[in-house]
Amino acid sequence: MRRSAGCWGGQLPIANGTHLHVCQRRCSRTSRPLGPAQKARTTIHVTVIASARQKCSSFLSRLMGAAQRVSSSVEEFLFLDCAALLKLTPPAPLIEGMMFEQGIYALVAAPGIGKSFLEQHLAYSVALGRPVHGHATTQGTVVRVLSERICLAPARLRAWAEVHGEPRAASGEDIGVYTTPGSLSLDDPSSVERFVDTLKRRGIRPRLLTLDHLALNMIGLDDSSSMHMGAVMAGVRLLTELLETTVLLLHHPAKAGVTERGSGALRGVVDGLWFLGTDPRERGRLVLTCEKENAGPGFSPQYYRIKPAADGAAFVEVDGPKDAPTRVWTRKAAGVAKPTKSDARPASLVAIQELVGRSPAPMTRAEIEKAVAKDFKHTTVQTRVRELLDSDVLHEHSDGRVWHRPVQATP
Repeated sequence: MRRSAGCWGGQLPIANGTHLHVCQRRCSRTSRPLGPAQKARTTIHVTVIASARQKCSSFLSRLMGAAQRVSSSVEEFLFLDCAALLKLTPPAPLIEGMMFEQGIYALVAAPGIGKSFLEQHLAYSVALGRPVHGHATTQGTVVRVLSERICLAPARLRAWAEVHGEPRAASGEDIGVYTTPGSLSLDDPSSVERFVDTLKRRGIRPRLLTLDHLALNMIGLDDSSSMHMGAVMAGVRLLTELLETTVLLLHHPAKAGVTERGSGALRGVVDGLWFLGTDPRERGRLVLTCEKENAGPGFSPQYYRIKPAADGAAFVEVDGPKDAPTRVWTRKAAGVAKPTKSDARPASLVAIQELVGRSPAPMTRAEIEKAVAKDFKHTTVQTRVRELLDSDVLHEHSDGRVWHRPVQATP
């Protein structure tokens, strides 16, 4: 960058003789008439207040770095004919039927449910080659990014080792699990590249990388913005490509407790989407369900309990009903408080409940909407059905049909 006399900033060449002129205060060049030489080389003037000086400087550095990477990495597109396409191998499983190598997975759970316990259970199971709920595991190195409460990690590790009979995990022996208390700026490629370079310099080649949790690795960004989440997920994808690893993201649900928080960009990019919540059918039991899996049919619901130990507590795998509905993710299951309701119940709520209650067979949502279309708006019906499902008045079958009492899943 070429500095201009009498001001903080300088001229940043962009393209075709155009320069970006950045200064801390309004300098003489900003108001001076353009001469012939200046007209030949257009200059864009931007006045920056002193408090934004550091932020602007950082932005310019990132802009120049991105431009250099783009200019130095121009490659031709790769096109595969049918013969070459057929030679591509499918992804190898990391945890049979659950996770595949170089995939991106998201675990969604309400605060306090136990998603960090599950993340620890998966991490040490992969590192030690232990099966997870009967699913075979490919052993490999694991890197854990614990962006909060790392002070709890030693006690949780000792508890997990005690509960699962793995003294090696708590003995200080190197079992291939590396934990960092830091966080990344996933929207910044340079932050991702520094993280990857640090691992490579230390000779750490993770097969699984976990981030607990996503919000602390995208500080200052809005997870409801598709633009911000798109940039974050591009950074996550860059991690998988540079490290050739599988990434597990821990995330929170929306306030309604029925889906993940924020933009749908996360759901669109991840290869697998899991939900963890309390099982409403048995107190103290947690259930993990798979709502999306790109590389396979997904796994059946898995059940866990938090088992106390001398130094804390840890997740243990338990059995559960094999005919459980695929989706048990409700506001109650998520651990999110139900909204307060007045004594007067909306007419639409009563009508839908009575309609489904009178029906001799389960109804689809489309059938419910058609039956009450003359009396209520489409959006109102959708909202009331969700409220009845969340409050466990109605129940949703695995095939999407709605019933007024729990039904057994068809074989």
